[in-house]
Amino acid sequence: MKKEDAVKHIEAAITAHERQLKTSRFMAYGMKVDEKDAALHEKVCSFGAWLYENIEWLKRFFGASTIEEIEKLHSLWHNENRKIYDLYLKKNTKGLLGKLFGPSGIEKGDIDRAKAYYADLKSVSDALLKRMKVLLVRAKSRPESDYEKIEEK
Repeated sequence: MKKEDAVKHIEAAITAHERQLKTSRFMAYGMKVDEKDAALHEKVCSFGAWLYENIEWLKRFFGASTIEEIEKLHSLWHNENRKIYDLYLKKNTKGLLGKLFGPSGIEKGDIDRAKAYYADLKSVSDALLKRMKVLLVRAKSRPESDYEKIEEK
């Protein structure tokens, strides 16, 4: 992978994660989202697809422990996100009338719980983004020759 490509891919992964966090926030606050944007599976979301598609190269280039930490945070992020989604799904499938005429609304206790889950999710997300931004700085600071060396292995 060329340096320019690696930098662009890391930037795109960061942007994809930030976009997903926004979707999770909407779900936590009971707002309507497209369920395909809910990012329930860590290997299917845009960030995860990038991570797992490039994981061997990333480990060789940035070190296994660095990438494993990012992978662990990403997995934890999805676990927290599923808690929000479960409440969101509950809201959107409430009874036959809810299915026919739209949801009757999320219950107050569920919104409070979803907001608490979102706070946890945001904390994990902040840690993940911090590590990704460090990765980006490292990627930008390394010379092109380092990228060529990794390709040769």
